[in-house]
Amino acid sequence: MPGMCAVRVLVVAWALWPGMAVHADAVESDAGLVCAELRAGRAPLPPGGCWEEVSKQPGCYIWNLYPKPVERVDWDGACHGGRAQGLGIARWYIDGRYDNETQGRYEDGKRQGQWLIRKHDGEVWSGTYVDGKRQGVWLERYPDGSVTKGAMLYGKRHGWWLRRDSSGKRLDKTLWRNGEQVEPPE
Repeated sequence: MPGMCAVRVLVVAWALWPGMAVHADAVESDAGLVCAELRAGRAPLPPGGCWEEVSKQPGCYIWNLYPKPVERVDWDGACHGGRAQGLGIARWYIDGRYDNETQGRYEDGKRQGQWLIRKHDGEVWSGTYVDGKRQGVWLERYPDGSVTKGAMLYGKRHGWWLRRDSSGKRLDKTLWRNGEQVEPPE
């Protein structure tokens, strides 16, 4: 069953979004935030994420940093102590339709290390996760052959992001700070 780290995430989320309303009933010290319980109670899904139960492995949970109102996940890897563990592929579905496939390693239910994300529209992202958040250099490839590359810091764009077309010609670069665009593309 999910643990105490969800409480820490709520505290961090409140610090990032002061004034965010959080239902006291949604936090259980032993269980954390479970996406299905929040959806059933029609509580707003928290911006810091919640635990998503794996559809084909009841009692196994994956940390969902960006929960959607109607969503499910299939995981083909191992589950220990109620959380996804080790290498595998997670397939995400929104409103019953395939959305994306993520391939990498889970530790205690959160993404860790190198990951590859294939989206339903043909986008392919690759980079590193630390404690369930994108961190370090990320590369995003688009169906038209263009590529965007830049740094992530605690799950947010931070620093210069470059965009190139399929021939490698620079299209633009944009400066980001803590997830906010601070300079328009040049």
